[in-house]
Amino acid sequence: MSMFLSLFLASMPRTNWMAIRQRAVPTAIRHFRGGLASASTVVPQRMDVTSVCETKRKPKVVVIGSGLAGLTAAITAAESSADVLLLEKNDKLGGNSAKATSGINSVNAKEGDTPERFIEDTKKAGHQVNDPGLLELLAEKSTDALHFLHDRLVSDASESGGTVNELSNAIRGGGHSIARTFRFPPDSETGRPVPVGWTLVSTLERHLRKLPNAQIMSGMEVTGLVTNKDQQKVTGVKAHRTSDDTKASDSASVKVESIDADAVILASGGFAASEGLLHRYAPKFAQLPTTNGAWATGDGLEIATGVGVATRDLVHVQVHPTGFLHPSRPRERSVFLAPEALRACGGVLISPTLHRR
Repeated sequence: MSMFLSLFLASMPRTNWMAIRQRAVPTAIRHFRGGLASASTVVPQRMDVTSVCETKRKPKVVVIGSGLAGLTAAITAAESSADVLLLEKNDKLGGNSAKATSGINSVNAKEGDTPERFIEDTKKAGHQVNDPGLLELLAEKSTDALHFLHDRLVSDASESGGTVNELSNAIRGGGHSIARTFRFPPDSETGRPVPVGWTLVSTLERHLRKLPNAQIMSGMEVTGLVTNKDQQKVTGVKAHRTSDDTKASDSASVKVESIDADAVILASGGFAASEGLLHRYAPKFAQLPTTNGAWATGDGLEIATGVGVATRDLVHVQVHPTGFLHPSRPRERSVFLAPEALRACGGVLISPTLHRR
């Protein structure tokens, strides 16, 4: 069984199609085939753990990236009895997932929604170039994704003695024919919106840190994948502490560690903060500002292609229509996201020159 987190059309900062599909997270980690799994491309794979079990040791899974994809993959692997090491190059976890504010898309059965309707809406929004198999899995498993998150939110509230945040408010986001973007209700005391991405990321991080067979190492940048001699199987990663970059006078002084693994999961996000990769894969978007964090530099893409991993659809970069600009700095490279929910919940776009809708 695989399950999918769908931070899809509703809450994505501008990013690439691989990163959009990153939100679909395979959860049956114990069944992945030894080597490289990717939470970015969502290609279901299986891990043959027979040889691992024969040695009476737990399989070791390395997860690269700590957004919702990485955290979900790490939790599921750990709860499937693997030893898990999550590596994050930043000091804090969350990546762009922590910035996502609009909600999570899922089939809304209460409103008569169906997976088939979800698929058709997404095909239309994707101009019919969507991968049919991945799209079907996304729609079919979207409800499971909400249940997965709900269970962790309940557990977190129970342990802290707080009130359970529930993804119970559904709005109709862009590209949807029905309200299927689920959000938290406004804060009961202040009436302010509850940040969806940050709340989910912080909840999953707390859950992962409590698992005895899971370890988190932040400030660790993965620089390469280790393979066997014929490069047919990924057997680990090469990484170094990002603090070494500022201490070392030259790259030769950076201490690179080799970490063995039975499976490596790439959940490292997109490349919209890298002008170089945008020029290479989607040049027509290279001059546009980005709402991505500075960390979205396509590291996982670079290290994967470095060992011969094939790619697809990198030309499809989502351009979000709204962002907050400072009037005196309209050409800034990085801008703050004006999210989908702003419009879905009643926001109106006004032309700055025509002063009308």
